[in-house]
Formats: sequence, C-alpha cells, structure tokens
Amino acid sequence: MVDGRLRVIARHGYPRPITCAVPRGPAMIDGSRWGGYLIEPVAGMVAAKAAPEAVAALLAERVGIARDAIGTPEPGLTYYPSPGGIDEVVQSLFVPVSAPVSARSIAAAFSGFSTAGQLREFDAQDLLRAAHVGVLPAARLEMNLYALMARLGIPPDPFIGEAIEPPAADPDPASLRGASLGALLARPGVAPFQPSAPPAQYLRLVRSVFADETDENGLPRTLAEHEFEFVLPRRRSVNTVVALPLLGASELRIGLETRLLPVPQRHQGDARIPTAPAWRLDRDIATLAEARRFIAATLGVETGDVVPLGAAYFPSAGITPERVHPFVVRLSGSAKALPYDFVPLSEVRASLDQLRDGHLLVAALRLMHALGLVAETRSCRNVPPSA
Repeated sequence: MVDGRLRVIARHGYPRPITCAVPRGPAMIDGSRWGGYLIEPVAGMVAAKAAPEAVAALLAERVGIARDAIGTPEPGLTYYPSPGGIDEVVQSLFVPVSAPVSARSIAAAFSGFSTAGQLREFDAQDLLRAAHVGVLPAARLEMNLYALMARLGIPPDPFIGEAIEPPAADPDPASLRGASLGALLARPGVAPFQPSAPPAQYLRLVRSVFADETDENGLPRTLAEHEFEFVLPRRRSVNTVVALPLLGASELRIGLETRLLPVPQRHQGDARIPTAPAWRLDRDIATLAEARRFIAATLGVETGDVVPLGAAYFPSAGITPERVHPFVVRLSGSAKALPYDFVPLSEVRASLDQLRDGHLLVAALRLMHALGLVAETRSCRNVPPSA
C-alpha cells in the first residue's frame, strides 16, 4: 500500500505477437488492432501445490525480486480462461512483497524477442480503469485484482464503463428457473467424454513466424524472429460474445448455463461447469452493433437491453487471438423459455473462489462493480497490505 492505494507488480510491454497476427478471416468486430505488447501478471510453470520456496525461486529468476523480500504466497482464483476451447487451467497466487520494486527490464531470453518488457509497480485502481476502456486487454490481471481487493477490503473506484440500470420489476416466480449457486456446485459429477483418435475439427493449428523489427534511417531491421503455434476456429470467427442475463428488482439474479465440457473433466474429473452464456460468432457478424442484435434475437429482448460490460479482452493471449466481448442483458419479462438457472448475484459475490469459468468471473465482477456492489470471497485469508 502506498498512501492508502494498493500497488501491484506486473510485467509491462511483454510481447504477445499472436494478438496482432494477420487476420485469418474476419477482423475484430470492434475495429481494434494491437501492437502486440501487453501488461500482464508475472507468470510461470510450477507444480499445482508448489512450495513457497518454488514460487519465490520463480519470481527471483524471472523478474529479479530478491528472495528475502518475497512473502508466503496465498491462493487466488483458479479458473479455465476459455473452457469451451482451450485446455488450460490457471492457478493464481497473491504474493506479498516487502520492499518497493523499481522499474527494471526483464531478460529478453524469456520472450524469445529483443525484449521481455519491464517489471513495474502499478496502482491497482488504474489497472481496473484501463481494463474497462480496453487499454489492459489481458483479463487475468483484472479478475485477480478484483479478488485481491476484496480480500483486503478495498472497494474499487467508480466503474467508468456504460451505466447499467437494474431491471425495474421482479419476474413472475412461476416463470423463473431459480436456483442457489451452492446447489448447482454440489451436483454429482459426470464424466461422459472419452479420448478420440480422430480430431474434432473445430479448431485448426496455425504456425507463423513473428518478427521483432525496428526502424533505422527509414529502413526496417529485424531484431529477432520467433515461430509460434496458435489455434483458430475452422469455421467461426475469433470473436466471442458473453451475455450475462440479469433480472429482478428486489433481488438481482444472473442466468448461468450449465455445460458439459471435456476440459473440466480432464482436470477435475467432472465435465459439468456453470458458465456465463457465450457464443463464438459466425464470420458474417462484422460489427459490435451486429453482435448486439444477435444477442438480442437469441435471448428475445430489445437491442437496448443488451449493454456492454466494458471493453473486450483476450482470455489467453499466448495461445489464441480469440477476443471476448462481454455484455449484460436486462430481462424484464418471463425467463422460462431460457435454458438458464437464475442464481442470486449475492451468492455469486460470496463464492467467486468456487467459480471456474473465466468468462463468468470477468462478466460477474464487472457487473458487480458497475452496480456498486463490493465483491467478497468466501475464503478471506490474511494477505498483507503490501501484496
């Protein structure tokens, strides 16, 4: 903490060239283009239950933080960044650092290019604002900032995205498939998926060479080249929309879709996972306005009831250029026709550390922020204020 403000350490300018790959198909529906350098958390590969010494060793090696300044790591959020398409699980750790960290370059060898960016301290509130306007497009830092601030009892500054008005009336109870989040999470596990030799043909693997270039006297000069593999949908675009249904006036509820997915089954033995409703868009949807009309038609609402939840984000910028556009959908009539379980938002707020869908975490956290609700986790460990 510095002058009452939470400070966090992150990588600035880390190269993620896949985010600016030449489009194979439709471009981003919001018209954005990226330079390929992001602000993101310090990341590395350690065992799922690594000893604190292993985490300290990783931080010392990767970013040069002195080991005697590194405190005991505390578990943060655990989630699948994009469980419908990416076999990846992220375990976040909150690591207190007892000494200020000055800006310093990270060894270029960690990225394979001429730079791996810098290690810098950031104001946590500034990073949240940057995420909501699209300057911080990597979602991993944002969602864990929310979780850390909740543990420390630090409310976020006012939301700077589009204002969201809750529904004006409660739905007819007979038209509502209501549920408790605890009941959804406690259902018996299922494991219907089996390994298959033939590929599903949903994704395609692409291999490209990315060049790190500079300009010298008006002529380009290549500083480094690196070959990357990344994945794209075969028939759909790189644009995904998340549409979080919201209803209720006296008690706010959000609609969750229960899906059976092979990625959760691989990692936890249970294919069932509550998710935010999401769709990979067809290639003929080329603008945000068309995406909003698609959501409105799918959920049976007016386009004006489909409200953006801040800017789009990359769920896994090292694997795919997929970009996710989050929305909230205000429901005022019957929700009986929708295949969702509507759970109290207060229960979601109290159980963030039990949710595993990264899209649901981003959308729910932004929604609670926009509505002026303070997120709180059920398991609040004592993380020192210098984290």
